[in-house]
Amino acid sequence: SSKSLTADQAYPSIRLKDIADIQLPLPPLSVQREIVAEISGYQSVIDGAMQVVRSYKPHIHVDPEWEVVKVSDVFKRSNESVDPKTLKGPVTYIGLENITGFHGDIQGETTLENPAEIKSMKHIFSDGDILYGRLRPNLNKVWQADRSGICSSDILVIRPSSEDDGVLIPDLYPYIMRSKSFNDAVMAHVTGAQLPRINWASFSKLNIPLPPLDEQRALVAELQAEQELVDGSRRLVARMESKISVAVGRIWEG
Repeated sequence: SSKSLTADQAYPSIRLKDIADIQLPLPPLSVQREIVAEISGYQSVIDGAMQVVRSYKPHIHVDPEWEVVKVSDVFKRSNESVDPKTLKGPVTYIGLENITGFHGDIQGETTLENPAEIKSMKHIFSDGDILYGRLRPNLNKVWQADRSGICSSDILVIRPSSEDDGVLIPDLYPYIMRSKSFNDAVMAHVTGAQLPRINWASFSKLNIPLPPLDEQRALVAELQAEQELVDGSRRLVARMESKISVAVGRIWEG
């Protein structure tokens, strides 16, 4: 059961007498203990899995023997843009708010049924491109696209400057670009006090490691295997949260 809030728009509230009128289920004490034990078990799993998710940070040991190049030596920026009003939905739209900092996951709603709702020009990206949040780069928002779509102009769309796969494996570089050392280098070239940004001219001149191709492959395999384990922990959290909801629902069902 639920009660409506008061009509006070500035400070919506609920009155004590309304809370007092709410009917709560009161199962036998033995049933209460059983449900509490069940929920506590699920919560323990959630806590452990979330510890994995929060603690995991990919680490790449940079071998001093590796070649070091400028970003622009191996990557280019795509400036292809589009007016969303010319598009028919549904369209994938990625804003900075959709990229999680430091982890490179996607969150929130990213499908636009009516792209015309967006008023300004947006960048076009393709599957495999690296999207780098250039506004407030301290938030470290870097995502490798697994689909095509459009994105905010506050995001750099980066792709290999050559089609030759004998030079680099792009899948490695979102991890490198999220590393602390790279983020520190980015922050040293940020401009703007109120809205700090990194521009492509500065970003493209930053140093980036270029390991031998076989080592790139090995690193990608290792990092992706670790990421899959972390993603599994996230799925486990969602599963346990669903079980908690079911357990609580059984109380209300009597």
